[in-house]
Amino acid sequence: MRIFFLRHGQSTSNARWDATGIRLVYESDPELTELGRSQVSTAARALSKMARSPAPLYTSLLRRAAQSALIVSKELNTPPRARVELHEVGGLFTDDPRAGTRTLHSGLGRSAFARLYPEFILPDDLAEDGWWRDPFEEGPARAARATRVWKWLMATFLNSDNDVVVITHLGFFNEIMRVALACPPAGDVIPEFSLENGGVTLLECAQQIKVVFHNRTF
Repeated sequence: MRIFFLRHGQSTSNARWDATGIRLVYESDPELTELGRSQVSTAARALSKMARSPAPLYTSLLRRAAQSALIVSKELNTPPRARVELHEVGGLFTDDPRAGTRTLHSGLGRSAFARLYPEFILPDDLAEDGWWRDPFEEGPARAARATRVWKWLMATFLNSDNDVVVITHLGFFNEIMRVALACPPAGDVIPEFSLENGGVTLLECAQQIKVVFHNRTF
């Protein structure tokens, strides 16, 4: 079994960070830029040549990831499937370091998400009032969630010949890579595993976990 991790394309928040080098405000749920769509389209074409078909496709419910998944879905000819636990670290929030404020958000509910993205297969735990109701997610909770997701991937696909594609976020990708490679949990430190917007990492999973390639852009 092989897992392709694809980071979503450039979001509007990423674009501001790229332009200024300063994260003034963290948006709760930014969308893809045109560059972001182009990055994912290029990666999706490459994935269509590498991934064995059918390749199940999973993503979070965040817009930048959902929009990326729709692009990949068309290239792989497979429906995008949403899972709540694939969200970025921290949860769903707006952060303004200058004001020292943080506001939590609930996210799109089931009907609202379905109206925007009718192509998706939605999870049973996506409620009408949104998918995030917890406090800000700290380091231990992030590591625990990554462990649950990794165990789910292994239990579901390890003994199959499937390739699986997971649209991911940089922070959560770092958490799940630390679980997969048995690295110490990092908590709130800067991520060690770089993954560019539109970048792909491929893991081959059997008795041991092999990194076939990491952070490849196309």
